[in-house]
Amino acid sequence: MSIPSKASYGSTCGVTAYTSDVNTIHIQFATPVIHSYHTSAVTKYHTMPSEIKPFDSTIPQTEVDRLFRKLADTRLPTQPIVPDAGEDYGPSLEWVQTLYNHWLNKFDWGRAQKQINEWNHFTTEIEELKIHFIHQKAERRDAVPLLLVHGWPGTWFEYVITSSL
Repeated sequence: MSIPSKASYGSTCGVTAYTSDVNTIHIQFATPVIHSYHTSAVTKYHTMPSEIKPFDSTIPQTEVDRLFRKLADTRLPTQPIVPDAGEDYGPSLEWVQTLYNHWLNKFDWGRAQKQINEWNHFTTEIEELKIHFIHQKAERRDAVPLLLVHGWPGTWFEYVITSSL
């Protein structure tokens, strides 16, 4: 396998991903290996043929209905558990009540699900760990590919705004 051109190459956190054609994503990752006869770590590169599978992110309506039933059944305290603590021990009761009311009365799961499903979801395995990712092709042929990796806690959805750049 030849080294990919920089135009189709991205690397972060020891993981390298590149495309050699429109339908293939190659994933290469580096892992430090400590040899007993040597005091320093040696980086080994493993290239693996990962099976990439489309992923359907649709949540069945029965599960969504169940979630909202449980939410409606939730009872919040009427006064703060620790008076005058502010946010020293977590979010304030007012903030929790606002969030609860938003989810129960204003949140539109159908709209959110539609927005999530606008993306091309896939999964693959890297070192026996199932990885979910989005593969979004650029509209411009001269675009520089990006590999965006979110932290924890976090979600791929944090990068939705970058798709329009």
